Amino acid sequence: MQNGLIVTLLLLLPNAFFLLLTPQNVPPETEDQHQLKVKVLEVIEKLGQMGSFILPFFYAFRFDLV
Repeated sequence: MQNGLIVTLLLLLPNAFFLLLTPQNVPPETEDQHQLKVKVLEVIEKLGQMGSFILPFFYAFRFDLV
C-alpha cells in the first residue's frame, strides 16, 4: 500500500507543477469546444485520471536496487 501511495503522488506531480506555473496568454474558449466530441473526450480523460489515482493502491510494487 505504501508503494501505491508513492506512485499516486508521482502521478499527481505534474498537476502540482501546473498549479504553481499557470499558463499565460491562454486563448478564450470558442463555441466549437462545446461539441459532443469534446465532451466525450473529457469524460474519457476523467475516467483515466480516476483510474491512475485509484489503481496503484491495489498493486504491490517492489523497488529493488539490485
